[in-house]
Amino acid sequence: MAMAFKSVADVTQGAPKLALATYPSRLRLDVKASFDAPAIGPCITSDGRGMNKALLKILGTGLLCFGTVQAIADPQEDFELGLELYDAGNYVEAVKWYGSAAEQGFVPAQLQLGAVYFNGLGVEKDYGQALFWFTKAAERGDAEAQTNLGYLYDKAFGVGQDYKKAVAWYRKAAAQGHASAQFDLGMMYYEGLGVAQDYIEAHKWLNIAAGNGHPDAAASREHTEKRMTDAQIAEAQKRASEWPAGRRP
Repeated sequence: MAMAFKSVADVTQGAPKLALATYPSRLRLDVKASFDAPAIGPCITSDGRGMNKALLKILGTGLLCFGTVQAIADPQEDFELGLELYDAGNYVEAVKWYGSAAEQGFVPAQLQLGAVYFNGLGVEKDYGQALFWFTKAAERGDAEAQTNLGYLYDKAFGVGQDYKKAVAWYRKAAAQGHASAQFDLGMMYYEGLGVAQDYIEAHKWLNIAAGNGHPDAAASREHTEKRMTDAQIAEAQKRASEWPAGRRP
């Protein structure tokens, strides 16, 4: 069964390694204050912390004031900065920004962080952390993360092997039209792992995956047919034709 990670390049042997520490947080600043007189009092952030003059100069004011400077973390900006750093080959810094966005609940960053931990790119390889972040994204409904999480349970990466949980996560992603999950689910039915062996269901899912462009699904479907009767093949084809992409089976 193949495992596909979203937006993760091939691992290079010389990639720097670093254990994650505290993630940074880039802030978008929404300034709501009165600047009609210099040095009349401190600005404060929305959570009550003081905002110093140096920061106000960054904002282009150079003045102390009464009012509120509302600091708003933007996880999408953090994630996009991580992508820029990743594309530039600065994997260690990229992971820090992925982490910042992931901790703010940004699902694409959680998925990406799980992938870099799985591959050990910019951090030490850590299947437990990969499991943690894939789970976060999977529970929010991300089909790629659900597929990857199913794979971890299937192959016992960072967790005890659990075919039933693997099937459950593959099924969730397959129901969203994820071709790799559909293929993996078909193979679980073929092998009888986590479910009762069922060539009709195996053929059905392999057929659906083939229709969605999975490169190995058609050959696996043909191999499955060698173990089936004509009536079983006809039933499998009927089930596949009745299952539109995106509908939960």
